[in-house]
Amino acid sequence: LMKPYVIDSIISPEGEVLKQFKPVNEGSIISSEVCDNMKDVLSKVITEGTGRLAKSDSYELCGKTGTAQMVDPAGGYYDNKYNATFLGFAPKSNPKICIVVTAFDPHPVHFGGVVSGPVFKRIAERTLKYLGTKQEVKENIL
Repeated sequence: LMKPYVIDSIISPEGEVLKQFKPVNEGSIISSEVCDNMKDVLSKVITEGTGRLAKSDSYELCGKTGTAQMVDPAGGYYDNKYNATFLGFAPKSNPKICIVVTAFDPHPVHFGGVVSGPVFKRIAERTLKYLGTKQEVKENIL
C-alpha cells in the first residue's frame, strides 16, 4: 500500500528544488496467506475451470475468464454482442507479468476462456521465454 501524493517537488523561481516528495510504503493490503490462496484459486481456473484452453505445458499460469454483454448506446445491453476477456499473471510462484486480453464482439464463439484464454497463454509463454524465466514443467505422475 503506497501513501498517495500529488506534488512531486516544490521548486523555487530560480529552479532550486526546495522539497522533494517520494512514495511512502505503508504496508501490505492483504496477508501473504490470502495472496497464496488467491494464486491457488486463479491457477485452478486454468487447470480445472473455464480457462482450460490457457493451460501451459511450460509455466504455471493464473487467470480469470470473463464474458460480458456489450452496452447498447441506445440503452441496456445487446442480446448478441459480447466482450470476451481473459486476465492473468505468470508465473504463479513469482509473478513477473500481468496480461489482459479482450476480444470485442468475437464470432462465432464469444466466451472469454475460449476466445481470449489461448491468446493469453501464447503471449505469456513467449514473454516469459523472452524474459529468461525458468520453465516450470510439471511431469505427470501416474
